[in-house]
Amino acid sequence: MEKSTYIVLIAIAVFLVLFFGMQFVFSNKEATAPAGETVPLKDLPSLTSEECTSRGGDIINRLNEENVYVPSDVLGEVEGMKCPCLCVRRQNNSEMLFSD
Repeated sequence: MEKSTYIVLIAIAVFLVLFFGMQFVFSNKEATAPAGETVPLKDLPSLTSEECTSRGGDIINRLNEENVYVPSDVLGEVEGMKCPCLCVRRQNNSEMLFSD
């Protein structure tokens, strides 16, 4: 084989290792509440946005650090959204979420 073929094969191998490494890292992420408590995402049920609101929940983006929630109030992970969103139980029937 030519030298350029070896370079292409090595580049593909490096790309695959990086790709699957990133898949592993991101698939093992946990949702972290600002209080430092965590909710493992693999233990959360998947909900649609309609199921979330019908259960009295609000949809929040887990990447937005302004959202405050108690991990015990997390109802599930919302599927079909562009963000990594969670369904969190609405507190006191208000539009705001509170943390203990």
